Amino acid sequence: MPLSAAGWSRNASVGLVGVAKQDADRGMKVVNAYLATKEGFTAGEMEAKIEAILDMLQKKGGSVITREDVELLEEAEHEEARKRQTWDFKFSSDEKMLEVIAAR
Repeated sequence: MPLSAAGWSRNASVGLVGVAKQDADRGMKVVNAYLATKEGFTAGEMEAKIEAILDMLQKKGGSVITREDVELLEEAEHEEARKRQTWDFKFSSDEKMLEVIAAR
């Protein structure tokens, strides 16, 4: 989940999963370097922190995109490409991507 959140939060308007993943990879390197300087949390403490972040995002109307969601979106894009008889297809708006993920 952090991978997608980091990538999409940087530049959601691009709407390209591959670009978001590259941005997320770069963002996670920075986050991981920062976390390496901090004292660790127990598994229970980490789970509570993750749940708190997810709750906050939901209360603020944010969308949480998991790795599984990205896989569903990519599957839908592959299906759409086959229907259109083209080698590649990407949904062009965040709204459409979220709609497709929710439908699956």
